[in-house]
Amino acid sequence: MELPDSADGGGASPVYGPSFSPDGALLAAAWPDEGAVRIIDVATGSVLRELRSIPAPGGTSFGPGGTRLVVSSFFDPLSAAVVVDVATGDELLTLRGHEHALNDVSWSPDGTMIATAGVDGSARIFDADTGLLAAALLGVSTTFWAQ
Repeated sequence: MELPDSADGGGASPVYGPSFSPDGALLAAAWPDEGAVRIIDVATGSVLRELRSIPAPGGTSFGPGGTRLVVSSFFDPLSAAVVVDVATGDELLTLRGHEHALNDVSWSPDGTMIATAGVDGSARIFDADTGLLAAALLGVSTTFWAQ
């Protein structure tokens, strides 16, 4: 499979945070320079949905059911992650609490929690249904990356 060319056709644009849906049928990835997240059909390579509402998107992670996608933002004033409906592209939740940009995001295996990792040296755990902050790991002098 070949990833789609950048929107302007002007050569390579950096790609961040690729993730597969649980069934492996979809790939999500972020093009922060273009402000785009693309959800791609792995079998055909075609773009099924393009999201442009999240500034400087970075990490992506599908929920265990494959119906929701969480996207982190490198954009400091946002300092949040956004959960979207994969089928419609509608924003369902905004996860706030970091003081600076986010590096990455990850769902818990059971789909009840979402972890965010920030350049502010913290990781935060959110309830995946309500978006409420459940826990924060603070005071770390290094940057977290979700795995």
